[in-house]
Amino acid sequence: MPYILISVLLFTAWLCYAIKKSSRESAKDSADFWARESESLMTPRKSIDDVVFITIPKEIIPKKMIYTPPEKEDRDDASDDPVAPDCDEYDEDEEDEEENTIEAAYERINTLSSELRSLSKAQIADLSEYTNTDLRLKYGTPNFTMLSTADTNYTRLVQMIPALVSSLREVGRNEEADRLLDFCDENSITSGKIRNLR
Repeated sequence: MPYILISVLLFTAWLCYAIKKSSRESAKDSADFWARESESLMTPRKSIDDVVFITIPKEIIPKKMIYTPPEKEDRDDASDDPVAPDCDEYDEDEEDEEENTIEAAYERINTLSSELRSLSKAQIADLSEYTNTDLRLKYGTPNFTMLSTADTNYTRLVQMIPALVSSLREVGRNEEADRLLDFCDENSITSGKIRNLR
């Protein structure tokens, strides 16, 4: 019985010590964080010469295209074919669905191309390795808004490219899709979705 009591007392003493130690470390971490944050807010403008800004060439931005569905007469001719109604391969509803899918892909291409064209006029940089505090400490508070926006633009670019490449491939515009992927390789732009498109 005394052994159980001693074990409980020792465990309780160790637990109290561990809780106090954890509280001290947490308070120290919090104090360090706020000290760095306060220092970062006072950091003057510094050189951004080592920031690698990404430029989107106009040549890789797909041009706007209008989808023109096959002529209705061609489809009517196919439906007049006496073999067509008995043929499992011909299904007008499937053909309409495929046309709608292709038309939707063209709309996505045009929308994303327009967004990419707009993004090409903005500053783009991958600064994801930095926290906001690190960014202010390294480049100064006056540069923070511009650099933060450039990083947000990079995130938009990384999200946009896979959707655009997939849509281009969907309608058979493979050369344009490959140009976008080559641009990603040249600028070390990567994500799981981009890697999976290769």
